[in-house]
Amino acid sequence: MTNINVPLDELELAALIRVAESDRRHPREQAALIIRRELERAGLLPANREIETAQSFDESIISVHPVLRAVVEVDHAPAN
Repeated sequence: MTNINVPLDELELAALIRVAESDRRHPREQAALIIRRELERAGLLPANREIETAQSFDESIISVHPVLRAVVEVDHAPAN
């Protein structure tokens, strides 16, 4: 599985936790959903597609999209 590290300030983290709790999700799952929805909104992923595993995710999207390339650090090490 591919992991990413997204730095958040205290206000961003608090907001993420609030929305995750209201949706009864773990903050990591909520962050993944927010990213997924934004990628769909930007036209980089088709809407309503089932979420694929990170291993099958097309990493070229990250490499060509300037905003994602600037904020996403991709770690290809297996998660423990």
